[in-house]
Amino acid sequence: MKVSKRNKVLSVIFSILVFAGLLSGIASAEVTKIKLWQHLDRPDLPYYYNLIDEFNRTHPDIFVEFELVPWASAYEKYLMALIAGNPADVIFHSPTWGSYFWDMGALEPLDSYIAEWDKADEIYESAWESSKASYDEPIFGIPVYHMANYLYYRADWYEELGLGVPETMDDFLDAATKLTGDIDGDGRVDRYGFGMRGARGGNAMWVAFVTPAVDGQWVDEDGNCTFRREEAIEQNQWYVDLFRKHRVTPPTAPSDGFAEIIEGFKNGLTAMTAHHIMSAGGMIDALGDENVGVTIYPSLDGKRASDLGLHHYVIPKACKDKEAAFTFATWMSERNQVTYFAENYGVIPVIKNLDDTHPQLMGNRFFRTSVESIPFASNPPCLETLGEFTEQAWPASFQQALLGQITSEQMMNRIADVLEGKK
Repeated sequence: MKVSKRNKVLSVIFSILVFAGLLSGIASAEVTKIKLWQHLDRPDLPYYYNLIDEFNRTHPDIFVEFELVPWASAYEKYLMALIAGNPADVIFHSPTWGSYFWDMGALEPLDSYIAEWDKADEIYESAWESSKASYDEPIFGIPVYHMANYLYYRADWYEELGLGVPETMDDFLDAATKLTGDIDGDGRVDRYGFGMRGARGGNAMWVAFVTPAVDGQWVDEDGNCTFRREEAIEQNQWYVDLFRKHRVTPPTAPSDGFAEIIEGFKNGLTAMTAHHIMSAGGMIDALGDENVGVTIYPSLDGKRASDLGLHHYVIPKACKDKEAAFTFATWMSERNQVTYFAENYGVIPVIKNLDDTHPQLMGNRFFRTSVESIPFASNPPCLETLGEFTEQAWPASFQQALLGQITSEQMMNRIADVLEGKK
């Protein structure tokens, strides 16, 4: 059968269109890969990994390569990579590092991206304000969740001794003293009232017991550190004396980190310790729900403080596809994702109106205590020197004060010097 000239032309055109469609299909099948670095308090739980899988499933044009970073080495890893210009595309940012990464010019300003994000107004305005180095600078992080710290206590031991939940610092010391002792009768102390974190990261616990003396403020309106004030030095001495004078903490307190204080509480070595909601599940598994008590931090002259722990995702300037990175970071901050993570992992979302959409969260006593802590909880000020304070100056100075190598005044002056940029 003869093929007409017209049909030949149509055939050629059709072939071209098919070929073009194939090329288009090939192009549309291209996937943008972004790398995520994140440290997790509970890397053994599956919920975070589930979210990454869900994002990759629902965003076929973006693939997130997740790398779990050990918490102990996270700051150094992120810092060195940012300096070298080869970081991940998205980095999980801890509030304890302040604005240092931003101040070194390594992070992408996000205001223009956020202006185009249709769910930005679902996040608390205060969270956005805490995502800046100062009120007149650009936003450098996408808020994900916060974790206000509070006090854990052995409810069964409190009941045995007829103790009331500590409302004040004096109540706390009285309870810690009565809960410390030789329980098995071998002549040695084998239970301590309080599991103190003296090593790295213990500054979040220290904040709650010391900074109420200065109304929770780290610096005054002139930029001077309040830790030099007499009332701050005296309250810091009170906290140091829990170890040195009253001996209501384990003798290992100067070197005890997160693992030690949590395990000490779970295995019966200590009757109280402090952390946030992420530790609740493990404590219940070890001790039973009825034996794990929880309350807000005690007050000093009616004033309280707590570490808020507002965490972010940040996007380095070196990121090759910032749009894809922003898509992932904001997806993780949306209501469905943050509430799923809150319900299963134990964090507090930064989303408005949760009591309307997820009232079951407020029925959880650990969640409720976190929310009750928010009015007096705060992030440390976004100082360029905060990372050095957190990672080096505070743990070294506090350990020396606990061991009697320096006075409380010397400790407070040293950390004030670091925060003010004098050392």
